[in-house]
Amino acid sequence: MNKMIRNEWLKLRYNRMVIIFALVMFGISVIFATVPIHRWDRLVLWDYGIMAGIEFLCNAGGFIAVFMTAIAAGMFTQEYSIRTLHNAISCGVSRRRYILVKISVYIITCFLIQMVNLILYTVMKGIIFGWISPEYKYSYPHLELVAVVANLGGFAALFAWISIFALFANLFRSPAAAMFAGVAFYYGESFLVNLNHSYYGDPLYSIIMIRHFLKSGRILTPEFAALSLPCLVTGGICFSLTYLVFLKKDMN
Repeated sequence: MNKMIRNEWLKLRYNRMVIIFALVMFGISVIFATVPIHRWDRLVLWDYGIMAGIEFLCNAGGFIAVFMTAIAAGMFTQEYSIRTLHNAISCGVSRRRYILVKISVYIITCFLIQMVNLILYTVMKGIIFGWISPEYKYSYPHLELVAVVANLGGFAALFAWISIFALFANLFRSPAAAMFAGVAFYYGESFLVNLNHSYYGDPLYSIIMIRHFLKSGRILTPEFAALSLPCLVTGGICFSLTYLVFLKKDMN
């Protein structure tokens, strides 16, 4: 198992598609942090470094998540194009173990990329605006805890997104087809959520609701935990389907 995990990380080092799109996401995070963007309901508090991650989550979180389709396509479809799956199975590696390791490394990779995005955004905002304003810290008790919990909600939404993109990447062997399906899903869900804000378990809906919970001061409540739970369920279902599709898929 440890050798398989090391092999997955080695494959990532030479996966140009994953590296290029990760760098693109980092660049977009820096641009969002440094270029003034007009927002109709902008909270001044978000200008400060300690809370900047929440601004990133609400204003760029979905946009960045779309690029995770490329990460999924790069990691899963390459198994067929460079025949690493065929070689592994030929050497006696269990398909079940192979896909479990693959999914685990994929989740860790996506979360690490998102962590770097948040750190880049937060540091750039902190350099430009400072880290916190005393008057806002006085107005918002437990500010640091609110920032952490809100971002955990964002990672729950990201978990749902990357599970859906992984499923698409396993249904299609072509990276372009997997990416197209992921982007189409994102814009399709955007259209549906704009029509009716009541799709529990949908990651974009959760991102929108995080904003509402922040503005109403309800982040540290059981209601917020209940908001994130459907996203985790969605992620679990989609990763389970990814697992089953992988087991049944022809590797030739």
